Amino acid sequence: MKKIFNKIQKIETKNLILREIQAKDAKDFFEYYTSENICKYLDWNGPKSLEEAEEYIYTWRKGYEENWILPFAIVNKSNDKMIGTIIFSEFIGKRADLGYEICEAYWRKGLMYEALDKLLPIVIREFDLERIQSIVFKDNEASKRLLDKLKFNEEGLLKKYSYHIVSAECIDSYIYALVL
Repeated sequence: MKKIFNKIQKIETKNLILREIQAKDAKDFFEYYTSENICKYLDWNGPKSLEEAEEYIYTWRKGYEENWILPFAIVNKSNDKMIGTIIFSEFIGKRADLGYEICEAYWRKGLMYEALDKLLPIVIREFDLERIQSIVFKDNEASKRLLDKLKFNEEGLLKKYSYHIVSAECIDSYIYALVL
């Protein structure tokens, strides 16, 4: 996998900076996961301590160096706080999986669209991708609308596909894909 952060130090949008996740982001990362709602539509429950947040970031940075994950921090330009992540993984052939989350205080402000609209063409070009796919919990209407707006297509319902660690239930999920 290409070392995209060697080539691109940061990507700027009107309101955001997209950059490599860094150790200094651990406090912000942990803080936005203290909201009970952040895990409602995620297949993991996030860091439960600052130390755990540091471990996740270390693992993602190591994964980037080992070529199995491409983690971006979403940073609010106005206060330099990390407010979310965008992660590309499962690079197989010309395909990648996409995952993302954003701090609850920034929900429904168009910021994830702003970030992905800028980032997707760069990642597609740099990695010569022909498909990016994302798994979305059945009830996550905001994420489904986001992917629709980004021209992803809903490809089907996956029954009891995602394990929701918080509720300990298997959740129906949709698979969305951007096929180029």
